[in-house]
Amino acid sequence: MKKYTKGEIAKIVLAACAAGAITLIAITMPGIGPMFKLFMPRKTYEKKQLQQSFKKLLNGGYLRIDTDSKGLKVIVVTEKGNKRLVKTQVDDLYIKKAKSWDGKWRLVIFDIPEEKKIARNAMTQKLKSLGMYSLQRSTFVFPYKCKEEVDFIATYYNVSDCVYFIEAQKIENDQLIKSHFQC
Repeated sequence: MKKYTKGEIAKIVLAACAAGAITLIAITMPGIGPMFKLFMPRKTYEKKQLQQSFKKLLNGGYLRIDTDSKGLKVIVVTEKGNKRLVKTQVDDLYIKKAKSWDGKWRLVIFDIPEEKKIARNAMTQKLKSLGMYSLQRSTFVFPYKCKEEVDFIATYYNVSDCVYFIEAQKIENDQLIKSHFQC
C-alpha cells in the first residue's frame, strides 16, 4: 500500500484540527493511529509522521495551543493556517461530472482589470485545470453543474464582482465544444 507524503499528512492534520476533530491528547498519546484511520483510510502512515507534521504546523504558525474556559488545552487553527487550508481546498478542487449531460451549457465570463492580472491569470489556469473549455480568452464553457465551484474560486481570488455565470440552453456552432466534451 502506498504511503502518504509529508505534505498530504500536513493537509490532513490541518483540516482535522480546523474541524475540531483532534485534540492535543490525540496528538501526543499512543492512541493516535486508530483515530486517524477515519481521516486517512487509503494509504499507510506512521504515528511519527503525524507528530512531525503537527509540530511543523505548530512551529510554522499554522496552529497554536490555547487554554479554553475550562482550563483544557485546545488546538486552534490560526489565520495563517486558515489561509493555507483554503488554498489546499482550491488546489484540490474538482467538478463532479454527471453521468449524463442535461443539455445545458455553463458559461463563465470574466472581465478582471489589469491591476488584478495575477488573479486573472490564476483564475484562467484554475478553470482550465478543472477541464473547462476556453471559448475565448475570458469565456469558458462546461456542460455540467459547476456554479458552486466557480463561486468558490472567484471568492478565493477576490474577483467575484468581475465574474459572471450563465446557464444556456444553446450555443450556436457548438459542434467543437460538444466534441471536446463528448456530449
